Amino acid sequence: ISAADLVGSNGSKRDAVMPIRVSNPQQVGAYNNKHRILVVGDGNLSFSLSLASFLGGDNIVASCYDSEEVFRQKYPSDAGNIRALK
Repeated sequence: ISAADLVGSNGSKRDAVMPIRVSNPQQVGAYNNKHRILVVGDGNLSFSLSLASFLGGDNIVASCYDSEEVFRQKYPSDAGNIRALK
């Protein structure tokens, strides 16, 4: 399931994060905001959120193995990562 497919909110403060946009060229290691990046199996989506924070989220597609329900059970404090990546 991709982060884009996950909807809803558990009401945590982390769910209120605004979308991430970066207009200036940015680079983190081998990645830059001109690349189209697919992150597969990102557990709690923290790596994808970190990339999006530095590069902007327009060209990043993130996925995790768990359904939304399982994700929220396994990572209750990280449910805001879903909303932030949207």
